[in-house]
Amino acid sequence: LIPQHVATNAQENLAIPLRQLTKYVAGNYAAAIFANMASTLLPLIITQVQGAEATAHFYLAWTIASSLQIMVSNMATSLTVEAIVDAQYIGASRRKAMVGILRLVLPAAALLIVAAPAILRVVGSSYVEDGVPLMQLLALSAIANVYNAVYISMARANNRVRGIVGVYGANAIM
Repeated sequence: LIPQHVATNAQENLAIPLRQLTKYVAGNYAAAIFANMASTLLPLIITQVQGAEATAHFYLAWTIASSLQIMVSNMATSLTVEAIVDAQYIGASRRKAMVGILRLVLPAAALLIVAAPAILRVVGSSYVEDGVPLMQLLALSAIANVYNAVYISMARANNRVRGIVGVYGANAIM
């Protein structure tokens, strides 16, 4: 399929100015730093403030619920590609991606919300007491994150680097 695609699109000029490429890469690098801060600093802060036991209870719920965030992010990445390849259908692609992601995330989040006590009971009753509300809130937040992920995908497709850095920066601060 790749040679066929190259032959079909050979007339397109794919040269990207260095300044635009540098801005895009630098902005996405900053966004990646913010994303890493949001996912890695909180466990360290909890360890420092509350200790190792609190971190264990937090981190298990955090890790399980993070699978929903990863699912959302990975599915939204395909929207970036679709929006770039077929710019004339960008609105339809955005709606289709939003519906597709929500079709998977809503039931998965509902399952985690309902099953959180049973899931955490496997490792101990103290995890249930401390981790269930957190896991449920994180599962619920995955639904709201669908909008962030779709926005970021559209911002990447439209080369709006400030929006990407803004969303990841706000998430890191919150």
